Amino acid sequence: MHTLKQVTKEWYRCKPFEKVLATLWEENPAVRISRGELLKRINRGDFGDNLVASNTPSEGTIENIVNEYRVKGQEWLDIQNLTYHYSHHNPMGNFHSQIKMLNHVGGMGDSSIYTLHKKAFESH
Repeated sequence: MHTLKQVTKEWYRCKPFEKVLATLWEENPAVRISRGELLKRINRGDFGDNLVASNTPSEGTIENIVNEYRVKGQEWLDIQNLTYHYSHHNPMGNFHSQIKMLNHVGGMGDSSIYTLHKKAFESH
């Protein structure tokens, strides 16, 4: 039986990341994007200058990292955790995504490819 891992509370209903995905939908609903490309676009400022992205760090707590960036007026996004979180849907699980916004197409790590989950955006 496959069980979904818990996602830290900082990524539960993460509005800045949901806005990034909504912007991608507006640009091209059929977009296929890799985790690595998403990370580059966020850090390049394509979705606003206050967003900073990286993969899950090996040291430090998510809460501390989020707070460090907020003090500087920035929102830090853990792309590794967020892409996993938003490609699953389990409304009964603690801190699991309430809405599926991504489909995992294939690949691993930064080479993971995602498409936008149409049902998440067509209702808006």
